[in-house]
Amino acid sequence: MAIVMKTNRCPHCGSSEIETIHMSEHFYCRRCGENCNHLMPAADVEHITRIALLGGSEEEISALHNRYRNLEITIWSAKNRLQRL
Repeated sequence: MAIVMKTNRCPHCGSSEIETIHMSEHFYCRRCGENCNHLMPAADVEHITRIALLGGSEEEISALHNRYRNLEITIWSAKNRLQRL
């Protein structure tokens, strides 16, 4: 079984639906429509990946969800079962 990790994310909304603008170092997010010259910080990507794989506290998850509205991660919790953020 393979796990596909989304390492390139929009720094504005957290979506992994980004495209490199042809012949430049700029990125376009298909979800929020933002153009930017950088991606989400590596520390935030690592934090999201860890939560997606190992789970996290409700405080961590809600803080990330408030900061990035289109994270597109699936989490499990005993209270809510399967959720998609």
